Amino acid sequence: HDMTMQDVEDMKEGDHFITVEISEGKELAVKDIFASDPYIRFAIVPRGCVVMPKQKDLHYKSHYVTQCLNPTWNFVRTCQLSNTENLQDKDIFIEIWDKDTGRSDDYMGRVSINISELVDNKPKWYELQRRKDKEFVSGEIRVAVEVLSATERRRIMEETKHIYVPLLHWKYHMRML
Repeated sequence: HDMTMQDVEDMKEGDHFITVEISEGKELAVKDIFASDPYIRFAIVPRGCVVMPKQKDLHYKSHYVTQCLNPTWNFVRTCQLSNTENLQDKDIFIEIWDKDTGRSDDYMGRVSINISELVDNKPKWYELQRRKDKEFVSGEIRVAVEVLSATERRRIMEETKHIYVPLLHWKYHMRML
């Protein structure tokens, strides 16, 4: 959600803000007759966790892209981690699913990224992984991650008159100009 003045006032020193952008996928697996209807599920989880939290307020879900193996989502979410949570103990966990009507959605792959291993916020392609040995999974997703301390985030918001645009978007829009 967009940051408000109340959110800025509620920031505590030591809090971190993690903005994750999952922009696109390529060469995803066919799960329907000729294509797939892929969507994203994403959460910040304890390191090594390979299960999406069941509680709806602990994970995010994107729109699905109809009949597409090379989708563009431009899915962006910002999560706040309190100062009691250690970034080294957290992973960004992403699953790709094929939307089906009248039956359960099909699994298409997953990616787990340890937050402490991120060195910059440049977009990077990640290969989708299986859950089980015999699953058919193919393709990659493009992910960019920005981690800011509460101090950095507050400074940026003050400089931009309290309109916070993640650096990921700012850099993207600057490239487009």
